[in-house]
Amino acid sequence: MLRFRHVLFVVLAAVLLAVTLAACGDDGASPESSTPTPIPEAGDGFPTKLRGADGRELTIESQPQRMVVLSPGHVEILFAIGAGDQVIAVEQNVDFPPEAAALEPKISGLDPSVEAIADLAPDLVIISFAPEGFIEQMDTLGILVFHDDIDTKITTIDEVFDSIKELGRITGHRSQAQAVINDLRARVRAVTKELRGVNDGPTVYHELDATGGFFSISPDSFVGDIYRTLKAENIVGADDGPFPALTQEAIIERNPEVIVLADAAFGETPEVVSARPGWDTIDAVINGRVYAIDPNIVSRPGPRIVDALEELARLLYPELFADEGQ
Repeated sequence: MLRFRHVLFVVLAAVLLAVTLAACGDDGASPESSTPTPIPEAGDGFPTKLRGADGRELTIESQPQRMVVLSPGHVEILFAIGAGDQVIAVEQNVDFPPEAAALEPKISGLDPSVEAIADLAPDLVIISFAPEGFIEQMDTLGILVFHDDIDTKITTIDEVFDSIKELGRITGHRSQAQAVINDLRARVRAVTKELRGVNDGPTVYHELDATGGFFSISPDSFVGDIYRTLKAENIVGADDGPFPALTQEAIIERNPEVIVLADAAFGETPEVVSARPGWDTIDAVINGRVYAIDPNIVSRPGPRIVDALEELARLLYPELFADEGQ
């Protein structure tokens, strides 16, 4: 899992949480909500109130100017809505946009350094994963933390848009956030318009990582919602868990018509996958429908999920999106 930790922080955080909960005998209770619940305000602007994924009520007195952001998805959203100049440090796996990737220092999102963050004197820290005791330590230092668990609680494309709207509100970029959302929704509508005549899309196996099991994604995830929007049938069932590790036997038996690889950068190329023992009987392999996709656009709950939607539309329905390029 080491390579997954360094390159796919978003997905790994969710996998680690799921594995830890299972090992501790978690009762499988679902999160109470997929996005933070806004608290009604008297008016626009600041101060503004919200409630994080941890249930804590926060008040942001004025527009944040020094934000430490420890989630690649949050970083991409903030830069997309024009709040990039307010970000002073980012999570160590951030690689997009380029101006965010160039920021220093880089701080681990799974094991953040309290000292490094305190030295930066931020007025707001945004996290998706909250290590035990981290928020309490920040409280002691008087540093405001917004725990916005977008990596495990967001389960639909619309909830990603809700997160964009929320970040626009708390950073003073409401109109810019709404403009981004409007553009993204228009692009989603353009894709779904082309699929009006599709009744039954192809069955799909989406591979996150093939180390220690064949990790995939549940239909009850924002990636699963992308496939649902595209009318594709995920071979993973909701009962398999949020990020299940399938067996080769199960994948072969479920016989996907399309295989999408989010781990090709780790060597799991279409050629390698096609050569796996027994996989030559799978329809996707037989028909040459094993595709690699950039894991970052499809695994981070940010604006680029619509890039992923458009790319997957081209892969699943080349006859409908032939004019869209590759």
